[in-house]
Amino acid sequence: MRTTIACALAALALAGCGKPINTTPMAEPSAKAPTASAAVAVAVKEWSIAPSPAAVKAGSVTLTIRNEGKEPHGIYVEGPGVDRKGPLVQPGQTQTLTLELTAGSYNLFDFVKDNESAHAMTAALKAE
Repeated sequence: MRTTIACALAALALAGCGKPINTTPMAEPSAKAPTASAAVAVAVKEWSIAPSPAAVKAGSVTLTIRNEGKEPHGIYVEGPGVDRKGPLVQPGQTQTLTLELTAGSYNLFDFVKDNESAHAMTAALKAE
C-alpha cells in the first residue's frame, strides 16, 4: 500500500515537470511615462477667488474655474513665463484653462464681466 501511494505521488510530481518554461523576456519599462495634468479647482465670486490646492507639481496644470457669483468672472494667470487670460465664466458655470507651469509662484487675478482692468481679487498658486 505504501509503495502504491509513493508511486502515485512520484507520478504526480513528474507530470508537472513536463511543462515548458516561459522564456519570453519581460517588457522594459517605458523611458518616460506620460504625466497626468495636475488639477486645481478655482472658485470665483464677487470679492473672492480661491484656488484649491494652492500648490501643485510643476508641469501641465488644468484650472477648473467655477463661477459661484452673480456676475460673469474671468481670471488672468501671471508668473514665470506665463501671462494668460482665461475664459469668461457665466454665473453657475464652469470652464477650464490648461497651462504649462515651471517651478515658481503665480498670481491669479479675477476680473468681473469684461472689465479686464479690474483686478481687485487675487490669489497665489505655487508650482514646485
